[in-house]
Amino acid sequence: MDRWLQEKWRKLQHPGWPKELLEPHFRMISEPEKVPFVIRETMHKYQHSLSEVTLWERRS
Repeated sequence: MDRWLQEKWRKLQHPGWPKELLEPHFRMISEPEKVPFVIRETMHKYQHSLSEVTLWERRS
């Protein structure tokens, strides 16, 4: 792997990377919230999961 790609990959492994990338250009409106959702896999099988959602507003 190229050196710059290794550095980018290392940064993306950090759990706070979305906030670090967005904060210079956006303002977080609300704290992260868990939102449930369901995926229908087959006629009789469903997958229930939670997704973490944040709301952001673009800085002027």
